[in-house]
Amino acid sequence: MSESAGRMWVAKATRNSRAVDREQERQEKAAAVKAPTMADVITHQHHEPAVSSAAPALASD
Repeated sequence: MSESAGRMWVAKATRNSRAVDREQERQEKAAAVKAPTMADVITHQHHEPAVSSAAPALASD
């Protein structure tokens, strides 16, 4: 999911009508400059979770 799709999804999921309106406006402005493509909606950039130094190390027995 792209950042803009994620923002819209969160705004709708939390029923935040002002955030939905702002994101809709942001997306419409971007679409007026350049037509959206599927690459704008879907991303395949996955990140590994951050490693916490507070996590205990596994001891080998």
